[in-house]
Amino acid sequence: MDPRRIVLAVTGGIAAYKIPELVRALTNAGHACRCVLTPEATRFVSPLVLATLSQHPANHGVARRTDSAGHWWRTPANPPTLRHGIPGV
Repeated sequence: MDPRRIVLAVTGGIAAYKIPELVRALTNAGHACRCVLTPEATRFVSPLVLATLSQHPANHGVARRTDSAGHWWRTPANPPTLRHGIPGV
């Protein structure tokens, strides 16, 4: 599979604690990842952890194509449970 640029949208659900494992697996597979977190997501996973694993700053807030990570991605990676948590994704 060709390397891809992936934006992970993270909300405040309990499954957010698994995101660091996903980011590590994706970066080890050669993909570039960036993370966008809602304020509630920071209760489950630290933005610093995601920034360290992805080697890109973790954004706090809503992902829009005009944000710093917005120009960078084509299609967001958001599991079905996240689609309702971040509007505009």
